Amino acid sequence: MQLDDGDGFRIFSTCISVAGIIYRNDPQASFGFIGESSIGEDPQNTRRYKIYRKLSERYFSPLAFNHEKDDYNSTYFILNKKNWTCNKKLNFKLSD
Repeated sequence: MQLDDGDGFRIFSTCISVAGIIYRNDPQASFGFIGESSIGEDPQNTRRYKIYRKLSERYFSPLAFNHEKDDYNSTYFILNKKNWTCNKKLNFKLSD
């Protein structure tokens, strides 16, 4: 779905709120997103991805989360350090 109404921050804020609820219910939860490209935009390192990445770095502390970035696919993972077993498996798959 393409939204060009300037609501990206509002949408991301909603995602942060939902992540907070999930995190309170599961202290080992991890998160991720794909920054969808706009019409006519290359799918690598998209504008949305850059914004979401910057906001993720601000709202998810590196003391509690590892931040795994994939600029080429505009994909970002926020991996909970409390869930090392799951993260180790995911990191292995990311490096393939």
